[in-house]
Amino acid sequence: MEKGRVYKNTAKSGYTVHIIADGITSYNKAKIPEMIEYYTKKGCNIIKLDELKVI
Repeated sequence: MEKGRVYKNTAKSGYTVHIIADGITSYNKAKIPEMIEYYTKKGCNIIKLDELKVI
């Protein structure tokens, strides 16, 4: 699957994309900071699980 495919399709539809940093995983843990930087540059909001508000 193309990197960021879901983000691109969602963003193109006019939605704001939020990434929960606590849920990011990779076979190579050293790449997680790079992944966070990638999504930040694409305009995603990176939040931690404890920052979510109860609706």
